[in-house]
Amino acid sequence: ADLMIGDGFLVALKTMLIKPTSYHLWFFYALIGLYVLTPILRHWVLNVSEREIYFFVFIWFVLGPCLQAAKYFYGISISPSIDYSLSSNIIFTSLGYFLLGNLLGRREKRYKKDQILGATFLYLAISLLTAFGTLVLTGMASKVDVILYDIYLPHNVLATASLFVVLKSAGEKIFSSAHPLLMTIIRIVSSATFGVYLIHVMILESLADGMLGFKVSATRLLYPSYQIPVYYGIPITIGATFLISFIIVC
Repeated sequence: ADLMIGDGFLVALKTMLIKPTSYHLWFFYALIGLYVLTPILRHWVLNVSEREIYFFVFIWFVLGPCLQAAKYFYGISISPSIDYSLSSNIIFTSLGYFLLGNLLGRREKRYKKDQILGATFLYLAISLLTAFGTLVLTGMASKVDVILYDIYLPHNVLATASLFVVLKSAGEKIFSSAHPLLMTIIRIVSSATFGVYLIHVMILESLADGMLGFKVSATRLLYPSYQIPVYYGIPITIGATFLISFIIVC
């Protein structure tokens, strides 16, 4: 029995090293790689100009997201024998986001009102166009096509950067306005965010499978008693999943 347990552990460990044990844990592999590189990156960032970091991010944007889009939608590849694309390695793929976050999130940066409004408009516009494009592609393929939600496509990089600017500015405004209750709520929710993310898929699947005696999903509320439109089901499912996950974590 001990030998079987030991073999099972080795198989599980080998599986974890090869691929995520759950689809939402993909980012762990990028995170570990970035943490390993952080001492080198920190030294580099402290000793180069902001302009040089932006140039690096630009190169990453061209060789990563732009080449990814060219390959996805037009089948274009620079060379059939040499892979120039940074999107072939999850660590390199995430590196641009890592450095872009450093640039946009620097404490001394204070965004003006027109910049925040511009970022808000850009994020909303990209989100709506992505949703509409997904609807069109899904209709053409007669099955769900979510390729436009690939986070390494150019429009999603722009949307992420825009939302980062908006949230950074909103956070600074909230914490500078000294609302004790609001700040307390934000701190409590923020401290549980990572734990909620880790277990939310388990809760989501448990609700969908009816392990509590009823099913809750995007199209089912207390199924088989009720079936509801997705525009009600999605927010209800999100709320229930978050609340249960939050209670467990806290």
